[in-house]
Amino acid sequence: MVLLGVNVKVWFEMLQAQLEGKLTRAEENMEDLLTSNVFGSIKYVAPEEGLGPILASSVDINGEKPFRMSQIMPEPQYKFWPTLREQGCNECEPDVLIAMELSTGQKIVLLVEAKYLSGKSSQTDNKMAPMDQLAREYDNLRKIAAQMEASPVLLYVTADIGFPTYDIEESKKEFREKTSSEMNVFWISWRKLPELFASAKKDSILNDLVRVLRRQLLTFYEGIAPLEPVVIPWSFEATINWNWFSYEECNITWKYGINKDFNWKNRVVPVQWRFGK
Repeated sequence: MVLLGVNVKVWFEMLQAQLEGKLTRAEENMEDLLTSNVFGSIKYVAPEEGLGPILASSVDINGEKPFRMSQIMPEPQYKFWPTLREQGCNECEPDVLIAMELSTGQKIVLLVEAKYLSGKSSQTDNKMAPMDQLAREYDNLRKIAAQMEASPVLLYVTADIGFPTYDIEESKKEFREKTSSEMNVFWISWRKLPELFASAKKDSILNDLVRVLRRQLLTFYEGIAPLEPVVIPWSFEATINWNWFSYEECNITWKYGINKDFNWKNRVVPVQWRFGK
């Protein structure tokens, strides 16, 4: 069995190596590795446990959620980093292409474009075909979907806290102007996934995926973990020997903490004063 150009054993070992801190920070920050970890993991679990929750939590620019978890039929077909060259389109290489069927009988081709530490790789230009990365990918996607008699859906995955309105509006605008059509595009944050899969079984690969995402700090705020109280043995004592009658030199002995002794000397300077009439 082959996944992402390498066998499953190598992919699984990379996931475990990251969990155990065996990768460099540069390797952990690789966008393709993150994509491999997430969508490589959900490929090997039932749709209602992996792909379903992701789609059910994805939203469009108006905040609408189009999918229900129970809709996806078993065994969606995954292609990782395919090169798309449809006629009249600019070439592209999205991260994942997933063909699936819903319980209603509707066929869907889902294109996943994942971003982590970078933005879109191309912007709009003056050519006839869309060039903005998302618009270019959707342009290819709609022609593939038409050949399969399926509906095209683009899923944009980023590390943003909120909906990346500017990126998606920019893509939709170019696609609309050059094709007179609308893009069917949705978004989800990497940070949402630990919440979605938090209840995964301990022996599930999704449990390891949650650990990896948390290691990369790809979570929303999850509160402050309780801290064990720490007892610090210390004391503060002061002994003052003061001669109020002679104003002579007096000794002040300070003791702070354990095995810390401070001996300071203080010389009192007489002050000349008297009451007036």
